[in-house]
Amino acid sequence: MSAGRGIWKVAWPRPASILAVLAVVVAPTLAEQLPLKSYRVAEGLPVDYVRCIKQDSSGFMWFGTERGLSRFDGQRFTHYGINEGLSFPTVSDLIQTRQGDYWVATNGGGVYQMLRFVGAVPGGGRQTDAANARFKAHRVGNSPASNRVNVLFEDLSGRIWAGTDAGLFQLEVGKEGGEFFAVPVGIPSVADSDVQVW
Repeated sequence: MSAGRGIWKVAWPRPASILAVLAVVVAPTLAEQLPLKSYRVAEGLPVDYVRCIKQDSSGFMWFGTERGLSRFDGQRFTHYGINEGLSFPTVSDLIQTRQGDYWVATNGGGVYQMLRFVGAVPGGGRQTDAANARFKAHRVGNSPASNRVNVLFEDLSGRIWAGTDAGLFQLEVGKEGGEFFAVPVGIPSVADSDVQVW
């Protein structure tokens, strides 16, 4: 209100000010509340500590844990550990390549390639069955630190890179499935084997 010649009159705010105030007050009430569900051992995970979470091209969620790899289909978990051929079960990372192959980084066992069972399906097609997966181990380097793999990456050319506790490595694919070789990082005054790549 403002006073003028002894008479009080109301000063109305501009319409734009009213809309701004309404937007601030109404917006939080219209925000969607997404459901949040916790998944632990009781819900099917092998352990409560998860090191990485990835989603693949089919929409499955993958969880890297201290006891292997778990795939979640929205209803239940399927586990891949020692019994399924993942002989070093501490999983740090997972990638799915453009070709649909899965590569698993472990903290001490190098990199594992998931080998999927391929079988016939009705109608003459072929289907991959991840439930029957087995893993092929790939040592990244000769030192224990080079086989503590922190992260995997596929570049635009389809090359697979591994960041380890002993530097950077690249997979050279050959007839036997491939072999990793060290890639110089080039940090002055630091040996490549002393660089942790995340």
